[in-house]
Amino acid sequence: MNKKDFNNISMNGRIAYQLMCVERYFTNKYPEKDFTKLFELLWPVTNGMYWDKFSGYIIELEPSYMLEFNSYEENEWGDITKEQYEALKPIISGLDETDEAILETLKEQAEVYAYTVVPENTKESIDIIFETIEFLKNESIKLPELSDVSFSTIDQFNGWGNPFDGTKLSIVLNK
Repeated sequence: MNKKDFNNISMNGRIAYQLMCVERYFTNKYPEKDFTKLFELLWPVTNGMYWDKFSGYIIELEPSYMLEFNSYEENEWGDITKEQYEALKPIISGLDETDEAILETLKEQAEVYAYTVVPENTKESIDIIFETIEFLKNESIKLPELSDVSFSTIDQFNGWGNPFDGTKLSIVLNK
C-alpha cells in the first residue's frame, strides 16, 4: 500500500479506514478489553456526525485528559455525557501514551481541513493516515483492506464523501 492509493478515497472513507486501523490496534494490543462503548461513540462520524463533535470526543477521551479528573462532576465536559464518561473511563484508564498517540491521529484527520473545502491535493490528510498505519506496522498488525472504503470517493460531496453506516466496517461492533 502506498500514499497514492488514497488519492481517490473521500475524507469520510479515510476516517473510516483510520477507525478500522485503530480498532485492529486496540483489539490486538488489549484482547481482553471490550471496546464496544468506545467505537459506538466514534463510528457515527461516517454517517453525518459533525467532525468537530468527533474531534471533541477524541480530545475528551485522551487518557491524559480524561484521567486528570476523579469524577465527571470535576470537569465541564463539552461532548461526553456522564453515562459515556462512566462507561469509557475504565477502558481509557488502561491505555498508554502510544495508545493516546494513535487516537490523536483521528483528531488530526478530523481537523486537517476543518471549516474549509477539501483541497485538490490532500497530501496532509494522506500523511495522517500513514501515521496511523505506522502504529499497526510497529506491532505487526495486518492492515485493513482499502477496498472496504473504496466506494467512498473524493468526487462525492466536495471531497468529504457521502455519509454511510461505517459500523458495518467495524470488527468491534460486529463480533
